[in-house]
Amino acid sequence: MKAKINGYGSSKALDVNRETVIRYLKRGLTAEEVASKFGVGRRTLFLWLKKQGLSIKKLQEEAKKELEQKYNRTIKRVDLYRLPVTEREEFRQLDVVQKVIDRMMSANLSKRTINAHINFWYRLSAGLIGEERILDPVHPIDALDPDRLTKYVRIIRERGYNVDAVKYALKTIAKWLEISLPPEFETSEYKGKYRQCELNVKMRYYFLKFAKELFPNEYDLIRSTAIFLFQSASRREALETAEILGYTKFKPIPEFNNETEFLQIRTREKGKKGRKIEWIKLIPKSFAEYITKLPLTQTEIENLRKMMKNILFRIYHEFYDELNEDTKNYINLQTAKGIKTKVFHIWRHTACRSALKSFKWKMYYVSKLLGWEKTENLKIYGDFTINQLLELETEEAPPFLYLYGEWLEKAKKEGLL
Repeated sequence: MKAKINGYGSSKALDVNRETVIRYLKRGLTAEEVASKFGVGRRTLFLWLKKQGLSIKKLQEEAKKELEQKYNRTIKRVDLYRLPVTEREEFRQLDVVQKVIDRMMSANLSKRTINAHINFWYRLSAGLIGEERILDPVHPIDALDPDRLTKYVRIIRERGYNVDAVKYALKTIAKWLEISLPPEFETSEYKGKYRQCELNVKMRYYFLKFAKELFPNEYDLIRSTAIFLFQSASRREALETAEILGYTKFKPIPEFNNETEFLQIRTREKGKKGRKIEWIKLIPKSFAEYITKLPLTQTEIENLRKMMKNILFRIYHEFYDELNEDTKNYINLQTAKGIKTKVFHIWRHTACRSALKSFKWKMYYVSKLLGWEKTENLKIYGDFTINQLLELETEEAPPFLYLYGEWLEKAKKEGLL
């Protein structure tokens, strides 16, 4: 961060940022590079160092000595870049971090996603959980040392944090660094930790009802988003990339309550190693008429996140005894620890389970309809126990619609649709 300086040749910026200046010089930056960072001349920097009783040569010798003490081995010049980094902006400027950012950008990851990954890596390197420093700061590469990771994960588990979420974040960073982590850092995320999570048709009705009560002025947008996310099983990013293509017709499809006309929407969503995949999602005409605006802006999406979070918590509190444990845990995902509730992704879980019931376990069909590259991944989102399967086999399959039956009639009667 550049400090504001008063007049040419002023060393005020160096005084204000003394520790940072010294750290840059210890890392091997040239006098010209450091002077430029703080808006002063090269001569001003040397005069300031002399006044401090320091020299670049002396600082770099100290850096080497510190590394010798830490690693107890011969220091090569490259090791100057393995010093701990405790400032976020300095962290982002490191070559290894910039390379990872470049790879993510080349894979067309969104700026928001990239920032989330890099911020986690920074906090891991700085040894932070929340505002608390639980481990000494280290270089970003050293942050992924297995012994240090073991200690980090042990501490977060003791503090009651979501260990699987942290392990998943660790795997993501390791992937972009193209390094492997030991098997103990495998996450249970892909084993379907929340595979029973869903908002059944009754909860979907109350989602609209509570939305209209809490946010009447934004109701159309909330309803539009909920219906789109359910009928398409789309991820959050699809709200920004959706492109409405127009209607298409088929013969009556029993699983859609014999509907024949569907709105086609093209989305671009994440795939393996960050690449984007295009999907054509089909929205039955009876609900497509409520999809009023796509794509959405980031501001609209952030406002929706806040509003939908409030609606979900209203459901959570009023229907606590009716929700299964996975649904309750998913809505209440570590909110006390500051992790955002997944207000958009819960619809992907809901759509998967609902579609599997409607299409009687035709997994290949459902994966194509809703946008999964691998059919087996549906088990992560909507696996069923054998008892549930047997019970559902004796019932008539419900249509794959946001609302149907009595809940559809109630919604129309109350002006929700």
